[in-house]
Amino acid sequence: SRVIKAVEKLGKRVILGDVLLIIPDFEGGADNIRRELIQLAEGTGGYLETAENGEVVYVFPNRPRTTLLARSAEAAVASVLRRGWNIVYRGVRLAFGGFLLASVALVAMAVIAVMIMLLLAQQRGNNNGGGSTPMLPLYHGNGGGGGGGGGFHHHHHGDGWLIGHLMMRDIFWLMYWTEP
Repeated sequence: SRVIKAVEKLGKRVILGDVLLIIPDFEGGADNIRRELIQLAEGTGGYLETAENGEVVYVFPNRPRTTLLARSAEAAVASVLRRGWNIVYRGVRLAFGGFLLASVALVAMAVIAVMIMLLLAQQRGNNNGGGSTPMLPLYHGNGGGGGGGGGFHHHHHGDGWLIGHLMMRDIFWLMYWTEP
């Protein structure tokens, strides 16, 4: 802008009157020049001093335009990095939420599928006539002393699905007897 050119022309230490002499036709007059000088001082790391006669002296670095551009570039890079980090953070949060919802839905569907399979197996067992047949494998036997095993008994009617191979004693043991 014209104020920066005037400051570069005048040197490191500038007063408002000197800038007004260089650009007397500046739009808005002294008030707008004062505002721009203060903004330029803030943007370049300059500062204000009071001279012995009471005038305000604006002190700038040697190359105010270069300093302003460098600080603007640093601010732009910091802003881009901040925005980029916010986008990555939101993406991670959304991905985590999506995976959480997907896993809950998957577990719910698995529970529903197992329940449907159990109901179908129970219906098949009741429709085959005769007594009731166990719908899940049962553990029979006392195990004996010395690590024998008892027996695994399952009435298998050719339905060959995965639930038929689970041992209910293991499931109950995990559910009830693993408390600390």
